[in-house]
Amino acid sequence: MYMRAKLCLLMPCLMLARGCSTAPPALANELHHEIAIKAILGESEHTDPAMRAMAWALKNRYAKRGDLKGVYGLQAKIGQIGPNLRQKALKAWFLTAYSEDVTLGATNWLSDWDLTHCRPSLIAWRKKMQETAYIGHTHFYREVK
Repeated sequence: MYMRAKLCLLMPCLMLARGCSTAPPALANELHHEIAIKAILGESEHTDPAMRAMAWALKNRYAKRGDLKGVYGLQAKIGQIGPNLRQKALKAWFLTAYSEDVTLGATNWLSDWDLTHCRPSLIAWRKKMQETAYIGHTHFYREVK
């Protein structure tokens, strides 16, 4: 009987603890941080400024469109990710809640490699947009108002 009473007291505590997280709670209309991390790692150079810029562009894109359609980094085969690199991407994502937008509202981007190797017809959309930043070999764009 004593064991059963102990278990009855312990179960709610375990259930509460299981739901706890070190990450801030996500709102229903926010991008989940695990998806954001994968996109940041797949799309950016792995430096702090490049990751921070990509985090902002992803956040802007998701806020405007409600999805990450066309973000090829989500399908990137990036192999084993060390905990330090994953932590850098997570930090970049969470810093968007506390810092200024370094991309100035960009929702699209192209790397230097894209500009030199992609067919012009695939990147023609950029001519209708304004380049807002160049960070870590990546050009960031937003729609012209």
